[in-house]
Amino acid sequence: GGQIFGDDLNFTLNRQGYVGTDCSARLNRAVFFKNNLGGLTSLGVGDTALINSYVSNNGSNAESNYGGILSGQGQNLSIVYSTVLNNLSEIGARSLICTPDAGTTEIRNSVVIAFVAPSIDCATATISQSAVDEGKVDGDTNIAAMMADAMNWFEPQVSGVYKAKADTPLKDLAVWNDGDPKADFNGDARPATMGMTDYAGADRPAP
Repeated sequence: GGQIFGDDLNFTLNRQGYVGTDCSARLNRAVFFKNNLGGLTSLGVGDTALINSYVSNNGSNAESNYGGILSGQGQNLSIVYSTVLNNLSEIGARSLICTPDAGTTEIRNSVVIAFVAPSIDCATATISQSAVDEGKVDGDTNIAAMMADAMNWFEPQVSGVYKAKADTPLKDLAVWNDGDPKADFNGDARPATMGMTDYAGADRPAP
């Protein structure tokens, strides 16, 4: 039943990055990087919101059942303006797995890509204004992407952070809504006006 409100957090080089059970968390400008058994697990009653955050290079091909994010047992998950990139797992989807009993899942204004696609296995997910490797449904608001695209869209990672390059397909993909962050991971200002377009992901190029 606990509640966590965290800004500027770093979960790096652990067995698991973050594990929450029957609690709620709002994690803003967080980095989950090189955690061997997975980046973020949220289970049970509660809501987890990931905002302006990176979940990158977690998991392994040898011992992890998931790489980036695992959600289930009624937990509601929101991934907004975040970058989930280059995670690994021995079996199953590498970026996001939701168990059959997971709550609602929203992915918006984000980037979710791994080397093996599709890297999302989440029946409850609603995905919009994002770049994802699960493919693009005709008429939706997402774009399909692979790791080769991501390598062209971002600078090489530094401690789990992939800085965005300018004038890529991520530009104008996101749409800012009321309640969204007014600045990105690095503190650069976002449009902060309802309906204005923006770069998808945790970072936008510096002005």
